[in-house]
Amino acid sequence: DARDRGTVHGDAKRRERAVTDIRERILILEDEKLLRMTMRKRLEDEGYRVLEAETGKAALELIREDEPDLLLLDYKLPDVTGIEVLRQVREMHLDTSAILLTAFSSIGSAVEAMKLGAHDYLDKPVDYDELLATIGKALETTRLRREVRRHRNELVRLYGIANIVGRSKATEQILAKVRKVADSAASTILIQGESGTGKDVVAKAIHYASSRA
Repeated sequence: DARDRGTVHGDAKRRERAVTDIRERILILEDEKLLRMTMRKRLEDEGYRVLEAETGKAALELIREDEPDLLLLDYKLPDVTGIEVLRQVREMHLDTSAILLTAFSSIGSAVEAMKLGAHDYLDKPVDYDELLATIGKALETTRLRREVRRHRNELVRLYGIANIVGRSKATEQILAKVRKVADSAASTILIQGESGTGKDVVAKAIHYASSRA
């Protein structure tokens, strides 16, 4: 009957949300407790797993322990700004997306947030329809970044320096040059050698050892 169908539908929805909770974790960094609790309930109702912090220090500790999928950062905090937290997150080279929330909006802070890779910059009071739509887009960005990283790591595994086999002095000299060139700012590199000597292997090793890969 309708009641049974409702129960089945409810169970399926809870299972779906359970999967989402594992996959998509959002850290709310907000020092106003009531706002933080309200945001948490709204996000949990949407099926997200939510972490909370009220200071930048506490947020960074949580991020180091277990990288969230998304950061919701209040701009003005008791110890630091949300932008400073975002700056430190970027120094960790994480793929996490971030949305900055503030009641003290200015063009300068918005530009600074975007330069640090913030997905968006929203004003308070929070418009939850806008926030949820922005969260969906930001999480997609996180997923794409992680997919790109996985793909790059696989290419490095296949074509990186570790795949150049040999223990001779000549090979060690080549590897040393590959590492040096990969770390340089050079945009064009000429690799010379006879056919069949591994120029393509060296070219790929240089590419995947560099920050440009």
